[in-house]
Amino acid sequence: MKNITMDQIVSFEDCKDAVLPALKPDAADAGKDLVFPFLDLKMWFYLPMANGLAHVSKELVKLWGVTPEQVKEAAIKNAATVAEVRPLEDVMAEIYADMVDEDADLPIEHSGVMVITNQTKFYGAGCIASYDILDRTCDLIDSNSIMILPSSVHEMMCVPAGQLSIEEASELVASVNGEIVPEKEQLGDTVYFYNKALRMLSYELPVE
Repeated sequence: MKNITMDQIVSFEDCKDAVLPALKPDAADAGKDLVFPFLDLKMWFYLPMANGLAHVSKELVKLWGVTPEQVKEAAIKNAATVAEVRPLEDVMAEIYADMVDEDADLPIEHSGVMVITNQTKFYGAGCIASYDILDRTCDLIDSNSIMILPSSVHEMMCVPAGQLSIEEASELVASVNGEIVPEKEQLGDTVYFYNKALRMLSYELPVE
């Protein structure tokens, strides 16, 4: 993942290969950020920096001399290069690696759940804006259609469409949001569907 310096931030030519998309609830205050509607959420954009990140504001886009659509297009293209799609068990094993004896033989049950995030694990949910990443997820799950559960602003969980009902999935997300995910990192309880053949992301399972 490319980091931008303060000297580079004023130039879109320097930033176009680094800008990335992120998601937040539609009700969240957009402030000065450049935003686009995305499903029932807001898509915003940021630049990775060595000491954090910089939000892409409407004023910065004007300074760059490009259109908002050009920023969005570059960000989605970049998301495909920094995204990670991994089994949930691998993600959990990494999280708990420092909490258990390295020689411990931990039982691993493969759930079939895949996690979409990015290399830094921050604001990785925005990677679902890339249909290339969703296609890859379908291939890994071995399903033409997937259900996408908003785990947090940092990641999305994916299962084969039909593995859970919409009601079961929504209840699961609501439960996790209420017990584990900090409120400021929640995206909501809505689940989404993606169909690889149609290349369609929606609220309902697309019919081929």
